[in-house]
Amino acid sequence: MLLTFCCNNIFAQVQITNEVYTDVDTEAEFPGGMSGIHNFVIQNFSMPKMAMDSGISGVILIQFVVERDGTISDVKAVAPESRKLKHGLEEECIRVIKLTSGKWTPAKRLEKNVRSYWRFPFVIDNSVDSALNLDKKYDTLIKKPANITTIYMDDEVDSAAIFKSGTNGIHQLIIQNFKMPKAAQEMGISGNVLIQFVVEIDGTISDVKIVASKEKQLGYKIEEECIRVIKLTDGKWKPAIKDGIKVRSYWRFPFEIENSEGF
Repeated sequence: MLLTFCCNNIFAQVQITNEVYTDVDTEAEFPGGMSGIHNFVIQNFSMPKMAMDSGISGVILIQFVVERDGTISDVKAVAPESRKLKHGLEEECIRVIKLTSGKWTPAKRLEKNVRSYWRFPFVIDNSVDSALNLDKKYDTLIKKPANITTIYMDDEVDSAAIFKSGTNGIHQLIIQNFKMPKAAQEMGISGNVLIQFVVEIDGTISDVKIVASKEKQLGYKIEEECIRVIKLTDGKWKPAIKDGIKVRSYWRFPFEIENSEGF
């Protein structure tokens, strides 16, 4: 059984070699941070016509390596073949991520540049009330003045919400508390689960839910377990900041579930 998460795997053994690290002192970063890469993806992503015509929706997790010189390599979709959305979507996500090559600040470990893994989740929504034409959605919201009732996307704020003990902290909490449902383990269920929630201005969380249609969910109580564990982070967040005030904001956390022989 293997449970992994975006960007970090705290079990990695760290040495300064050609190894690709998942445990670093400073993570690799795209110019402008998460807001920067989100804006870049929005500007460059083109929804394949056959995906749009078929109304395909779901989550695609792309993994790649950020090299010491800021280029990227080994770009791939992290999902078994049976769970891929297809219709040209994985190929388009990979194409867009490859456009970021050469623009990264590499990770650091012991004050040296090191190779590191990075993962980026694409949320594909071809429903009538589509949320992956994000440019239109963001253009509308970003013109509104900051207030304490609006829920902002992370690229609409000056400082995104963060878990108080950082990325490693939330990964540690989840690894320590996640319990693979017995039925899921016995059936060898693998795939991706994306959980969305709202970080409130007091550091609590609300509206924790699955970002996937019912037919795309893994089932076997995996989604319920992901939600249960995320709810354990309640009260442990620093809220987002916009125009100098604390604001409510969306946050998303991707779980990669793998039940393979030998784990």
